[in-house]
Amino acid sequence: ISSKQRFGIRTNAFDWLLTIPNISVEYDLGNTIRSKRTIGASIKWNWDTSHKLKPPTVFNILDGRVEWRQYFRTRQRPPGVPAKGANLYTRLKEGVFTTKRQAPRTERAYYWGIYANAASYSLKFGKEGKQGTAFGAGLSLGYTAPLYGYDNGSIDFELGGSIGLLYTSYDVYTHDAESSTYAFDPAKSKGGHLV
Repeated sequence: ISSKQRFGIRTNAFDWLLTIPNISVEYDLGNTIRSKRTIGASIKWNWDTSHKLKPPTVFNILDGRVEWRQYFRTRQRPPGVPAKGANLYTRLKEGVFTTKRQAPRTERAYYWGIYANAASYSLKFGKEGKQGTAFGAGLSLGYTAPLYGYDNGSIDFELGGSIGLLYTSYDVYTHDAESSTYAFDPAKSKGGHLV
């Protein structure tokens, strides 16, 4: 694969439904499409959207993320594997925790990855809002499947999820409708803690 073809651009449709603009760039560290490793960076930005009045509902997020991913594809498994009389360990190793399948889906690429992110947020949906910063790390899993192919690439559908830990601290605030101001409540604010 040429260096130009190793770049990929991604966006998260679910974030767009939540009105959060986002974009990701991914670079393939190898030169094969069969089993590849990538490094990527993404940003989500929905901060201080323009409005004339201070809204009682606040939904501001700025999030940056760096991620390393390992992609792999399934392969054909020989008939009779795992053997009928095999023990549990062998059945799990040869039948479940392997990339070999009886009916492989070679068009799909599965992945796992590790990520680190930093975020700043201000969220208020009820009486109280929370504004703070967060730093996190975790594991991501998923798969991609091509939707449309063309000469030098394709448009893919990706479905995945992430799980991890987040270290955050925030201030609690309320909205005063009469004066149209936000007031912080230091008694309810919380210092650094894990989520």
